[in-house]
Amino acid sequence: MFILLSILSLACLLFYLFFTPFRLELILSVFIIMFIVVPLLSMFENAFYKSYAAEAIGLLSDARNRAVVFYASHGSWPATSVNLAAKTEGKYTTGLQSQSGVFSMQFQEAALQEATLSLRTAASLDNPLFILSACGYHELPGEVVYQHQGNTTLPPAYLPFICRRL
Repeated sequence: MFILLSILSLACLLFYLFFTPFRLELILSVFIIMFIVVPLLSMFENAFYKSYAAEAIGLLSDARNRAVVFYASHGSWPATSVNLAAKTEGKYTTGLQSQSGVFSMQFQEAALQEATLSLRTAASLDNPLFILSACGYHELPGEVVYQHQGNTTLPPAYLPFICRRL
């Protein structure tokens, strides 16, 4: 994206360099605009990836809620993710996976192809029927027993604040 913007601004610069009399002013204005816009693009890129993570959290939360109902009814976590969620894929996410209280989702975006976001469940030691959940790298406060460790590989910069390690 940055390379494309640089090439585009250089092409505009060369075009106007040969066809306008105000060459120096134009060169300076193109470079000033380029130095302002390029850093802003990286901020917007992070915002895009954060929206992908938000979609995954929404789908994972839906599956978690259905699994908690299953756990309350049967006393164990569902063996597979079949019929856990109304949607198992989103616009930016693929394949919802469930394994004993850990719900994971991968991303379709090429830059995040290998990244995974997980939502882990934990039981309180005070009341084992009180189910808590933590997404990403977040650790729950207090005395809790996690069912399994998550497998989040998504960089913390792309996660919402609640999913980062506190």
